[in-house]
Amino acid sequence: VIGLKVIRQNAEPVSQAMWMTESAMRSLGLDYDCTSLELDNGMIPVCGIIQDFTKGRAGSPSGEFLLCCWIMDMKSEEDFRVIRQLAVKVNGDEKDALRQIKDFYASKGFSEDEIHVQTYNEINRNLYYMEDQNMQLITVFTGLILLLSVMAMIAMSTYYARQHARQTAIRKVMGCSRAKVYADTARGFLYAVGIAVAIGVPCSVIVAGHWLESYSYRIGNSVWIYLAAALVMLAVAVVSISWQAVRLMNTDPVDALKTE
Repeated sequence: VIGLKVIRQNAEPVSQAMWMTESAMRSLGLDYDCTSLELDNGMIPVCGIIQDFTKGRAGSPSGEFLLCCWIMDMKSEEDFRVIRQLAVKVNGDEKDALRQIKDFYASKGFSEDEIHVQTYNEINRNLYYMEDQNMQLITVFTGLILLLSVMAMIAMSTYYARQHARQTAIRKVMGCSRAKVYADTARGFLYAVGIAVAIGVPCSVIVAGHWLESYSYRIGNSVWIYLAAALVMLAVAVVSISWQAVRLMNTDPVDALKTE
């Protein structure tokens, strides 16, 4: 079955039989071994149970009440008119496949107004048009936020270095090593950045996790993504403060004390 996972096959998929989803099976009080379904108009053979699947958007609930897939031998023109939707798996060029499907239905007496043929790529683009637009906006604003974050870190590191210029000059006069000056200058700034990262990463994980839960089919909310983002921010912070720390180390203590 196209893209559907078979949980249990109890009989051969013959014509007029059906595949039943797990939700439909439970709703009807059946079990995984059922081979038939009794209705008012007679018995319907059940060839097996398939996993619940989502129709429509990935954000819609998975599984639908009494959702079943019927098996039919398409022999006459009337058989094709019974089916409202039909999924066809094709190989090769999509446009060529669409043309062949339209020609096939035209040979069965269908006009162009009676059938509507689309690829799943087109269907998905239409279904997620708003999501695509929102993603573009999010990408733009994310880039702006990253740019502002880098600029803010550079400004903060500059301010932090100037605040410690006199203290650093005195320590250099007292014989403090360059490595010690760098470590002490960077420690305080990176400590503040580390606190921000420690607060931001868990909040991001929780918010993104709740957002992903609204989709039936979704990617995993891997913590490594957030750790990578945190490492990038720490790297930017290290580069920013290192630039200022090197300037402090190379500044003449006399000049630094004169400006105080």
